Amino acid sequence: MPPPEPVSPPTFRPTYTPEFISDEDVVAYAHALIGEQRDREYGGYIFKRGERFIATTPLSGSTFSFTPADVYPRTAAGHPTWPRHLDLVGIYHSHPNVLTDPLEINSFSTGDIYAAIKLYEQTQTPGAACYLSNPDGSLLKFTPADSDLTQALLLRVTPKKPNGKISPLSEELAAGTASRLSFVQQVAGAGRLQVIRASQLWRFVGDVSPKWQPLHDGNDLINAERLGPSFLKPVEALNWLLQHLPHSTTHTLSAGLLLTHTHEKHVVPTYPLAINDPGFAIESLLPGNDVGVVELPTDYTISGVYFAPLRNRSDSSVLALNGKGLFVSPELIFALLSKLLQHPDLSAYFYTQEATLFQYTSLGTPEEKHLLDVLIPFGGSRCQVHRALANGTLSPEAFIRQVAAAGELRVLHPHGSWTRHGRIPADWAPATPTLINDRALTPVMRQRFIDADDAVHAMTQELEAYDLAIIGIVLENPLQDTYVTSIGLYGSTLDYRYIGPFSPQASRRPALPQGYVPRGIYFRPRHSDLTPTPEPYPNAGTFFHPQAFEFFFQLRAYGLGISEAYWASTEGGLIKYTSRNSIEEFVFGGMMVPASPDSASQIQNDLNAGDLSLEIFISTWAQAGELTVLRTDSYWPQRGVYVPTAPGWFETQD
Repeated sequence: MPPPEPVSPPTFRPTYTPEFISDEDVVAYAHALIGEQRDREYGGYIFKRGERFIATTPLSGSTFSFTPADVYPRTAAGHPTWPRHLDLVGIYHSHPNVLTDPLEINSFSTGDIYAAIKLYEQTQTPGAACYLSNPDGSLLKFTPADSDLTQALLLRVTPKKPNGKISPLSEELAAGTASRLSFVQQVAGAGRLQVIRASQLWRFVGDVSPKWQPLHDGNDLINAERLGPSFLKPVEALNWLLQHLPHSTTHTLSAGLLLTHTHEKHVVPTYPLAINDPGFAIESLLPGNDVGVVELPTDYTISGVYFAPLRNRSDSSVLALNGKGLFVSPELIFALLSKLLQHPDLSAYFYTQEATLFQYTSLGTPEEKHLLDVLIPFGGSRCQVHRALANGTLSPEAFIRQVAAAGELRVLHPHGSWTRHGRIPADWAPATPTLINDRALTPVMRQRFIDADDAVHAMTQELEAYDLAIIGIVLENPLQDTYVTSIGLYGSTLDYRYIGPFSPQASRRPALPQGYVPRGIYFRPRHSDLTPTPEPYPNAGTFFHPQAFEFFFQLRAYGLGISEAYWASTEGGLIKYTSRNSIEEFVFGGMMVPASPDSASQIQNDLNAGDLSLEIFISTWAQAGELTVLRTDSYWPQRGVYVPTAPGWFETQD
């Protein structure tokens, strides 16, 4: 057996993204990290670890190139050396915003395609792909195929000299004898070219046809600046819109339309326009021709209208219901019903000030007609419902029930006071308080997520306002590949032991929802329990309290199959610990257990006395398992897997 190749000494260790359920999700995360950094190229590797996908966080290259092999130390033969437990499934890189041709800037180069095909041939991994993050916000994916077209394209993009950059096709593009558009079409025919994130140029998410053409406006009156990217579903377009609301100091509300392609069924939103009066006509949101007739882009129809708050609101009367962000005002509901009366085929959407997204569908019921009647303003903007709300004869909750009974009212994007997807019933009542202090109670579950980290992120953000020691469980449905968190159970101190769902005795634990198994546990400390001291731990809540780790390992010993623990710090950060079942974890975890139930462990005493520093404590856990920063704060400024900056406890003992 030949000796292994010598490896060059590492100059750094790359950091990693959180785990995701698909390679497209993890690259979308890296694409967001690159963001507006378009002075040079950035990139990294994509790996599969078990059933999950991770990527190295973006590493900078030069202005016009990124070399993936630079991410890790190389062997003597120049091959990168990534960890053995990671399976390579692809690479990603970005383009800088330094060229003038939009198609050249925002599409794969000849060198990119050469690297993609060679990666596919070298790894022999089905689906091995290359991703491109573009300055226009689009994200592309190219997966080569085993075909004659692929081999023919490879010949044209292969450099003429070893390690060179000039290929026959690149020469033709420079000379103008080949077009950039024809190159894109060849790429689409030689493999699978996909749009993962759309843009003005790449309008449609999904596969790119070998006959692809850039969408031009022609004689259409709605120019590209007025139209957003295309999406597969209305809710995706509306969630994107919430991040692109205009600023205003003189208006409260904005509105826009959803346009659906007649054949492709893709949804394109118009950018929101600030409005003074919610009673506007639908047609006023679109430009008209010389005689005032509204014209739509070719093959598009209006499928929906939406109302949204402005990011810089000066007045909340149109959006708030009795001054609160729980729902929207009668004035806005009247405007919505009026438009559906004139355009019954449209769908209507609106956001609350809390960013909950609702859809209202007209059913033409008698209740809807009655609601419209009592919302009609007489003698000004006030209506019968306004007066009833003002004098207390109608409660905000009763008004919401009226709207729900009139048509079909659905929550599309839960947020704030609304925590569940789906239709609002006519007998709706506000949810019970979020926090529960019944230690024997069955855990009450929240909405489903496709990623456990997202579920914990949403729940811990919701709990930020409470000065309580909170704990909750994270459950996984292996068949549906979904995750839920329990509503926070709380106590008055950091003592997390023996709360109902986490009882040491299995017979005392309440039944879990059908199909779900334990996956993790999350903690949030009580602010007032953490009085400031010169040492940042444990009183600042920066990192897992020893009692939290103690409880985590006790649950594992009880047979509760959890492998992850989350800590929502008092500064706003969110840290995840993933067990590796290592020897270090076993030894150090055992030292977290106190000698008696009423005493602190030796580790906690050493931390409090300053004999064990926070830095060494964190480094020890980063080496015993895996620490990932999911949400940043002043102490944890960078997302990704935490790389220890100090030796662990085992390396500092005499």
